[in-house]
Amino acid sequence: MPIDFSKLLTSRETQADREAAAASYDAGLRAKDSRFRAERATRHAYIRIQEVSGRWTMDSSYTVTLHGLDAHGRRIRAEYDVPSAYGRDVAYAVSASFNNGDELSLRGYWKAYSNRQGKKFFTFKALHATGIDLDGLYNKTQKTVAA
Repeated sequence: MPIDFSKLLTSRETQADREAAAASYDAGLRAKDSRFRAERATRHAYIRIQEVSGRWTMDSSYTVTLHGLDAHGRRIRAEYDVPSAYGRDVAYAVSASFNNGDELSLRGYWKAYSNRQGKKFFTFKALHATGIDLDGLYNKTQKTVAA
């Protein structure tokens, strides 16, 4: 009796099934990110933006780096991360919403780094920023794509 291998080669999963699974996975990542942001946003910082730059990271998330001055005139560096589950359109919209001269109230936490000489410096990891709603931007971009 010969073995019929043709059934092994055909996928029972359709393209629509794969897209639905990917959308469900991304929704789970967005929910996890929202919980993380709610739990870790324990500190406040104020920044008057002097320079904005963005970069893609190895895990396909987008990081917007803000350089500026705090309420006391001291230099401050803040980073706002946009996870890959939100997509490129949201990442670019977040980056475009930060402009030089803007004054923002940020919520997040301080993270210490050391350079090669062992000197410590701190970066504010912003999880919430005035006027930025990741889920709102995501829903807005999805409506634009669907239309």
